Amino acid sequence: MVFVHGGLSQPELARFGVDAINRYARMPEYRGQIVSHILWDRALTLRPEEDVCPLLDEVLDALGAHTMVFGHTITASAGFAPGELAERCGGKLRMTDVGMSDAYDNIPKFNRAAHFFSSAQSPSSVPAAAVV
Repeated sequence: MVFVHGGLSQPELARFGVDAINRYARMPEYRGQIVSHILWDRALTLRPEEDVCPLLDEVLDALGAHTMVFGHTITASAGFAPGELAERCGGKLRMTDVGMSDAYDNIPKFNRAAHFFSSAQSPSSVPAAAVV
């Protein structure tokens, strides 16, 4: 399972692996390109699912992960109900930004309660990785 802020839709970047991406993101000569992509990329949330799923599979394979979890794109702006946690590509892509910030007046704040995704695997069997 890999966690990102905005997404990671570039297989060529994913092939570096999580540790190298985190290392390069801290280096001034690479930081702008890597961090900008990972922080602001919305391709996996806003493009049609038939385009997204093959791309997601390629990125996940490159990272050695089965699932990508990220925020940044409020789920309601991607076609889901306000406050709803969202999944795409059969649960391989999990969107967690439900718009809880007070900056989003148009999203009801009933979503301040805890939300959880369930997993068929026990937590100890799911490898965890994080990208900036």
